Amino acid sequence: MSVTSRRAPGSPQREAILTAATAIFLRYGFKKTSMDDVARAAGVSRQGLYLYFETKDLLFRDALQHLVSHLISAAHAVAEDRNLSHRDRLLGAFEAVHCSAFHNASREDAVELLQSAQSAAGALLAQLERDLMGIAAALLAEAGVADRWEEAGVTVAELSEQLLMSAKGIKASVDTLAAYRERMLTAIRIVMRSP
Repeated sequence: MSVTSRRAPGSPQREAILTAATAIFLRYGFKKTSMDDVARAAGVSRQGLYLYFETKDLLFRDALQHLVSHLISAAHAVAEDRNLSHRDRLLGAFEAVHCSAFHNASREDAVELLQSAQSAAGALLAQLERDLMGIAAALLAEAGVADRWEEAGVTVAELSEQLLMSAKGIKASVDTLAAYRERMLTAIRIVMRSP
């Protein structure tokens, strides 16, 4: 197998490295993570790791892309689950993005990772937020909530943005998943109520 085919996006070894790197970056943050840490976690040699990623910055960028694609896929999966109520689908989509990836990271490391991510891949995170707002807007429209708010002069885009801002603020102010859920349910109940 050629080096090019092993390094190709989607190759099993590359995906395993990205999965391990994502977990290590989430656990220790960008600054505290070394290429040796990632190589050990992925079960490859340091030299093998460098065949796929020449620098820690490149690995971090691709790990963020890997994380974001998994987060948005998880949000879509919950949003499309017709066995759940619209309220639970909304909550699940926001929880998939804001809580699942960071539940094992310390608060300080998650903050440091996000700060690093904003400088390294701000456009990627902005896209994640746009995708999440799109999911929320679709669910609000499907539930009939968007039409009722439109009559009051509030667009579905504004509603979904308010939910996003609420979710981000709640995430930053709570320490437990239960507290996040409780406060997000309040925000969702407010939005889903007719004006």
